[in-house]
Amino acid sequence: MHVGIDPDLVLDCVAHDYRRDRQVDDRTVHLARLKTRVLFEIARRDPEPALPDLAGTLVLGTPPRRPVPGLHRALEPLGPRAVDHARRWSADPDHPLARTATRLLAAHGDHRDVPLLLSTLERPPGEDWCGYDVAADGLARPAGSTADRGAVAALTWLWPETPHSYERFAYLNALVALGPTSSERLLVEGSRDCEEQVRAFAAARVPLTRTSRVRLRHLAEDPIESATVRTEAAARLA
Repeated sequence: MHVGIDPDLVLDCVAHDYRRDRQVDDRTVHLARLKTRVLFEIARRDPEPALPDLAGTLVLGTPPRRPVPGLHRALEPLGPRAVDHARRWSADPDHPLARTATRLLAAHGDHRDVPLLLSTLERPPGEDWCGYDVAADGLARPAGSTADRGAVAALTWLWPETPHSYERFAYLNALVALGPTSSERLLVEGSRDCEEQVRAFAAARVPLTRTSRVRLRHLAEDPIESATVRTEAAARLA
């Protein structure tokens, strides 16, 4: 797509409510790809304030209904300017932009969005959801400081039950930010985690005891450990 294309023409293309032509089965796929290319072009430019108003039209019609690829990337630069729209989308759990709303509110919302983030953490793991780390990151932000014991309980439960091991970093970061004493135990466990990011985070913050010092020395001296983890462990012992 030409970089100098008129932005109004781009937005008009995005907003157009195309209908599937029954005589040409792949028309819908073609138009979805076109909209995706337009969204990636918008994401390369300055934030586009009109995009949230058009977002409801940028949904794939075939079940399950979901956003056209590239929509979140184009909305994210708007930051707080997309929050009001995101709150409206999040009010309906079945809204096709509900997950996009959760991501926007976790990154740019405030204390009013804590209940949404908590409900996200409390959803049973399943094939249709894997955004627990997004909600945890939102609760770890200063705006999420009003999170109550429900968040701590949910994060502690997710620690061993998470559907994705990489998400444990977000859980541990949120627990430390929220300040529960249970995070000290999980920091010890985290120093032995399979995920490098979790081990590095835990090594930099684990309470110093006789047992943890032994573990930190092992991490600092382990020749097959990552340089990041070795550095954090050595610095903690210094």
